[in-house]
Amino acid sequence: MKKSKNEYNVSNERLKIKYFEFLKQARGLVEKTINVKEKSIKYYDDFSGCEDYKKLSIKRIIDFKDYIKTSELKISSINNILKNLQDFFTWLASQNGYKNKIKFELIEYFNLPRGEKRIAQSKSDIKYPSLDEIKTVINSIKPDSEMNRRNRALLSFAILSGMRVSAIISLPLKAFNPETLEVFQDPRLGVNTKFSKTINSLLMPFELDLLQEVLDWVNFLKQEKNFKGNDPIFPAMKLGHQGNVKTFKAVEVKPEFLRSASHIYKIFEESFINANLEPYSPHKFRHTAIDLALEKCQNGKQLKAISQIFGHENIQTTISVYAQLPEKEVKSIIHEMFNKSAEEEQNKFMEELCKFYKYYSKNKFLKI
Repeated sequence: MKKSKNEYNVSNERLKIKYFEFLKQARGLVEKTINVKEKSIKYYDDFSGCEDYKKLSIKRIIDFKDYIKTSELKISSINNILKNLQDFFTWLASQNGYKNKIKFELIEYFNLPRGEKRIAQSKSDIKYPSLDEIKTVINSIKPDSEMNRRNRALLSFAILSGMRVSAIISLPLKAFNPETLEVFQDPRLGVNTKFSKTINSLLMPFELDLLQEVLDWVNFLKQEKNFKGNDPIFPAMKLGHQGNVKTFKAVEVKPEFLRSASHIYKIFEESFINANLEPYSPHKFRHTAIDLALEKCQNGKQLKAISQIFGHENIQTTISVYAQLPEKEVKSIIHEMFNKSAEEEQNKFMEELCKFYKYYSKNKFLKI
């Protein structure tokens, strides 16, 4: 049962500040990840009425799990919240004043039943756009303005590189080599990569037309707009008046980085909607790119190379997260396997039958 809510608990707030600093400085987590963990703790605070964490009990945890299951959250989200709370209270159990109040055995109760946990951790089919859909969207953008040319190049770059949005938005011109198609995702160049990893990737020529979009755009920035190495590949737009129109519009690019990833998300969404297609986020392009790359893969070295250019330290990440086959495709492959096997068995049987007749015919036991 949910308790009446207190507005504030000074002791709890001090502990949370200390915990978030621990996550940042000791574990090296980024602000976005810390915010997710903070939100999980807030679910518990809202339920308990900001009750002192020292009063944590088995009943309180069980009641909280019953309470959060009545929300509209997915079972996977509930599982993540409980895991984040486990991490928090495990840290708290090591702090002075809490070692004798919170036992590690108690924290284990922040678990879903085994069956529900399996459901929460099961992978569902991930939808992402096909290359044809992406080409349709890009071709639907008329290259009649600097903004549209930028957006065409942006979508093309996203599918050919499979890079994360945070890296694309912070990528300077000097981080891309048009001659070798290499992309140096280097934090020392200002590129915002996941966990600040240095990733040496490249544009994969899935479609030469899309590759040309990127190369033409980079050349335009350098030759016609006089952009330098430290300037962004996908810059912000300068607002101004066009013709007799009194309202402000994006008239030309300026050598400034886009302020946030939300700009790119909006570009992707509007581009798909304008092409009368279901919108996909930029990260779904990453799934498409990896899928296209894996189709070309023929051996272990190639698989490792694909894993590295996408910034995966472990091949297992590439396989388990991005190489999941849709359910329909799995069934199709299995049916094909057995149908092919049946056909091969039939052919083998006919070959043996022919040999049988030829043998007896040759030895005059049977004439045909």
